[in-house]
Amino acid sequence: MSIFLLRNVSLQSFLVSNLDKINKELKFPLVKGKTRKGHSEYTFEGINDRLSLFVSKNEADIWYSSGEERKDLLFDLSIDTKYTSGKGYYCGECKSPVYKSEFQLYISHFLEDLQKLQAKYFKPNYYLFFKGSKSGGFFYTQIRKLVDLKKLYSENRLENPRERMDLIAIEKITF
Repeated sequence: MSIFLLRNVSLQSFLVSNLDKINKELKFPLVKGKTRKGHSEYTFEGINDRLSLFVSKNEADIWYSSGEERKDLLFDLSIDTKYTSGKGYYCGECKSPVYKSEFQLYISHFLEDLQKLQAKYFKPNYYLFFKGSKSGGFFYTQIRKLVDLKKLYSENRLENPRERMDLIAIEKITF
C-alpha cells in the first residue's frame, strides 16, 4: 500500500540553499533576482535578461518577460513531488524513477532538465522570436536558429493564424 506524504523540502528552498553547487553544473549560471510572495526570480548569466526562471514551492518556469510583465511561458521545469512509503520520491507528473531523497529527485529532474534545455536552446546562433496579437491578448514565442525562423515565418508560409500575428521582437539569446 502506498502512502503519499507532503514534501519536506520545496523546489524553491532546494534552489536557494544549493545555488552555488547548481551554478557550478550549469553552462549559464543562475543570477538571483527578486523574491516576492512565495516565488524567486532568476536570470541566466550571459543570456538575454528577458528570459527569467520563476521558482515557487513546486513550480519552475522559464518566461519571456517585458519589463515587469511576464509575456509567454517558454519552458515548464516543475516537479510534482510525490512520496511512496518504503520506496522514495518521484515526480507524479512524469512518473520519474524513484529516488531515496528529494535532493536526488531535484538534481536528476530539475538540474538535468535545465542543463539539457541550456544545451539545446542557449546557443550563440539562436534567437528568441516573439509574436503577438495587436490587442495584446495572445503571445507566441519560439527559440530557434535565425535562418530557421526566417524560413518558418516567410510571407509565403503564413497559413496558420498563430503565424499571422504581429512580430514584436527577434532577440539574440546569448551575449
